[in-house]
Amino acid sequence: MKAYAYVKKGLSHEKGVCEDAVLINDTVIKGGYHEFDLSDHCLVAVADGIGGSNRGEVASGLALLGLASLDRSELTIHKICDKIFEQNRVIYEIGDLTTCCSRTGSTLTLLAKLEEGMFICQLGNSRLYKVNEMGPICLTTDRNVYRDLLNDKKISGAPQGISVDDIIGSPQQFMLTTHLGMNPHIIEEELDVTMAELNAGERIIMTSDGIHDHLGHLPADEFAALFTSHEDPKVVLERFVEAALEGESKDDLSVIMIEM
Repeated sequence: MKAYAYVKKGLSHEKGVCEDAVLINDTVIKGGYHEFDLSDHCLVAVADGIGGSNRGEVASGLALLGLASLDRSELTIHKICDKIFEQNRVIYEIGDLTTCCSRTGSTLTLLAKLEEGMFICQLGNSRLYKVNEMGPICLTTDRNVYRDLLNDKKISGAPQGISVDDIIGSPQQFMLTTHLGMNPHIIEEELDVTMAELNAGERIIMTSDGIHDHLGHLPADEFAALFTSHEDPKVVLERFVEAALEGESKDDLSVIMIEM
């Protein structure tokens, strides 16, 4: 298996820092194009510092540095989840105790290749797609107010009886309901962990919302072609970024491709 990653600072952060970060094996990437061979026990992740919070790059960086420190020789899904909970508490306490990082947070979408199988861990709205002869299939569910109401999930702090119709078109519609930096007492119930059915010959694409939220202008055939292109990996990932920018993305942009 090989992994390819491309991270680009968005226009909204042109004079600041990139709040996205990706993890391949034990390496945290904050910018540029990179290629890796994947080991038998590996982690691949996208973390996107939450827009509107303070110092999102702190949260995304802490999350991935913590995961990078895990011992690969004894990696299990339970140890990965425990590390996510541990880093969440660190991020939460930093946000609670410091003014500069008040309410800092980050999404996390992680693929773990382990002895016991392949797993996806999800907080927030970065995404993981499986790509095969059927085209791209999103294996993650965005965790925001709109999606949680559609899926009959309880939303902490929401008025009793609130419905999808009540929030459509409101600023709260796409507010994240799970993320790193949330209350440590509820994250264990909110972390989405699923076993991934992935086969040789398939491709994985992982994106931050700076990419996937800005591909809606593409016709269906062009959208599918973006995911299934057999061009050089660097060209493929650059095309994702270019397409998002054409879709008026001003956010940081992260995309990972894994060839199974």
